[in-house]
Amino acid sequence: MESQRQPLVIIGFHDDGTRKVMTSTAAFLYVTFIAVDEYEEMLIAIEKAPDAAGYILDVNLQNKAGKINSSHGVEIYQRVRPRVESGKARFLAISGHPEPLEQAKVLGIPEEFLKQKPYNGLIGWFESLRTLNA
Repeated sequence: MESQRQPLVIIGFHDDGTRKVMTSTAAFLYVTFIAVDEYEEMLIAIEKAPDAAGYILDVNLQNKAGKINSSHGVEIYQRVRPRVESGKARFLAISGHPEPLEQAKVLGIPEEFLKQKPYNGLIGWFESLRTLNA
């Protein structure tokens, strides 16, 4: 019987609590993960793991203290977009506030990949990584 490879997800959240929820969920579902808390670290992780099955991040990554700037989240989406569009990876950008999500939509992230916290479909999103076209 062929062994199924565990999917790898790259998790990027500057908020410690949110990052812990994401990594705990991934671990619970036997999803391998790389967790980062800064934009530059996310870019390095994407380079080191070009075949990642998923990318989940704060759309406002790196912009703490209530600043609204989704440009880093948009740039990350543009970098992984070919894998997402080809069905080889999933992408989800989350924020606790609607403004960064609206800004990200205007800057080019499709609305289907944007969710406001609390995001109730988290377990299903992680489980769906197993069904991607490798």
